[in-house]
Amino acid sequence: MSRLPFAEAAERVKSGLDIIDIIQRHVILKKMGRNYAGKCPFHNDKSPSMNVSREKGIFKCFACGVGGDSLTFLMKIENKTYGEVIRDLAQEQGIEVAYEGQSAEIASVQRDARQKILDLNYSAAKWFEEKLREPSAQGVMNYLSGRYQGADDCQKAIQQFQLGYAPAGWENLTPHLKEKFDFVQANPDLLVTAGLASNREHGQGHYDRFRNRLIIPILDDRGQVVAFGGRALSDEDKPKYLNSPETTVYKKSQVLYGFHQAKDAIRQNKAAVVMEGYFDVISAHLGGITEAVGSCGTAMTDSHLKLLTRFGAETVYLAFDSDEAGLKAALSAISLIEPYMDSSELQLKVLIVPDGKDPDEFIRHHGGDAFRALMANARHFLNFKFDMALRGIPVHTPEGRIQAANRITPLLASIQRPATRSEYIKLYSEKIAISEEALLLEVKRYEQSRNPNPPRVWGGSQHSGKKKAISKQGSTSLKRNEPVLTENMTELRSQLTSRQVAAEKNLLKLSLYNTESFYLMLSVLEAQAASSQAFLSFDDPIHQEILEGLRGLAKEPSAAKTDPSGNGFLGTLIEKMNHLYFDKPDVLHTFAELALTAESFCDSLGLGEIKGTVFQEKVSLLAKQQLSLLARGRMLQQLQQLKTNASQNEGEQVELTYQFQDRLFADTRPPQAQG
Repeated sequence: MSRLPFAEAAERVKSGLDIIDIIQRHVILKKMGRNYAGKCPFHNDKSPSMNVSREKGIFKCFACGVGGDSLTFLMKIENKTYGEVIRDLAQEQGIEVAYEGQSAEIASVQRDARQKILDLNYSAAKWFEEKLREPSAQGVMNYLSGRYQGADDCQKAIQQFQLGYAPAGWENLTPHLKEKFDFVQANPDLLVTAGLASNREHGQGHYDRFRNRLIIPILDDRGQVVAFGGRALSDEDKPKYLNSPETTVYKKSQVLYGFHQAKDAIRQNKAAVVMEGYFDVISAHLGGITEAVGSCGTAMTDSHLKLLTRFGAETVYLAFDSDEAGLKAALSAISLIEPYMDSSELQLKVLIVPDGKDPDEFIRHHGGDAFRALMANARHFLNFKFDMALRGIPVHTPEGRIQAANRITPLLASIQRPATRSEYIKLYSEKIAISEEALLLEVKRYEQSRNPNPPRVWGGSQHSGKKKAISKQGSTSLKRNEPVLTENMTELRSQLTSRQVAAEKNLLKLSLYNTESFYLMLSVLEAQAASSQAFLSFDDPIHQEILEGLRGLAKEPSAAKTDPSGNGFLGTLIEKMNHLYFDKPDVLHTFAELALTAESFCDSLGLGEIKGTVFQEKVSLLAKQQLSLLARGRMLQQLQQLKTNASQNEGEQVELTYQFQDRLFADTRPPQAQG
């Protein structure tokens, strides 16, 4: 493939991006209507505050305000420059980027350290595979043949998981890589950085990290070799499993063993089976459980979960060893995944392998169908948690029942959904022989002890909307009613501000619905302002900036052209606004919010069901309604100013307040209700 100039490569990269795919690499997203929602990774988000639009190619967090397109997201979350992100994505898409002023040879030499490690790992994996076919590897072949009965299964495991052999001896792989790569000759320490060699304790030089071991390559989701696991072939070699250290291409918390081989099955079955070890996963795949992946001895992390859900997993099975360590690992994984249960359709189940066996041993002895049967009977994660909490407690004794209630009360209190909590109170009150009422009382007491001073709910006292008879004579009646007047005036001022802001937002949303509504809205606004010989202005300065930007872009000849990413007119508009207000993040954040919500807002008004002249008439009518609301808001502001500047006579202030309220209620009634 020929190398493309950076600008051309960047355009091609952007045309191939799917913002949902990009963001789901880092965030679990749930479809919400036409858009997606997820927890924002840029602040400590407790609930899904980030909204993502695939059609518009933008995201927006309504809590912290961060927003932008796919490239903005990657630049921020990976702390990279625009050029670095483009080159990373180009590599993913198989696009080669030319380096200006450099030959291909120089560009190859100057590739970053990450790519060099990937090159070393790939060559090492091929070398290990070759060594497995040599006579010196007979010992490791005997080991594999003993584990997998039948030559077909043995060869399938070798080929599917690219197994290899690291020969005994201190220096075998190291000289091979030095000879193959000039950059290793120039900097041999790269072998240590890549985790393929170790420094000698005495003297200079390096020796192979993996020696006399079965080699298990670890691939990322794109099939790149990022690390290795080495299984010892003799009792003298310690440890039993030797793994690569973390590098720039390998983070244990982000990689699941076997995921590259399993991702198609995960997408097809909408499920993933998470195991612990390499051979658990290999045996599972040989047995037909092709959606199996391994955590490789590390704790389950949110990055692992994001990887699974990104590829469509809706059910996650935890199939850890049934020993104490495996049970603790399952509980740890549950504690990570549980917070996502209420905000997504993700299901979590726990599979316990009987007779103290691990999944590898069970599948090799009983087959994949037997393991599928275990999956069919897997326990809901809440049942597993509760049963683990009650382990060893003698619930047939009064003391045991009290202890059991104390154990499960915090678990019940952590269940957010009332229906689910009620069901588990009923279920476990029977199991520990305590009445539902008593167990519910314990849960309420526990919650009260955790939050002894709950915040007061605003608006607890209600005030009648009717006007009270207050005399203009004397100050006694005024002072008697002053608290009510003060609260009413505060509430009215708040309503006025929100109404004006809402009207301005709605006018902008109508403009951002589609190409037709954009030009139609600008025409309506121009016509509305014709009498005053000045274009409409908004009171909110950010809204005014957006309005002026849209008006300016509408006059550009290229405004109606579609962009190469396929987002059409709005995609082009968003890109131009991002460029126009690059140095004004507040404007961009508000614009992203309006663009993301415009479609759902206009659809709720019925615009999505009509076309042609009817559509134009409806947009014009809606625009005039919002302009009317905006005018009323400004009038009410003037009335408020009149009140502020009124005579200091207390009775006159009160009367003006009532006039203010009467005018407000009159102006907010539907037009047909007004005289």
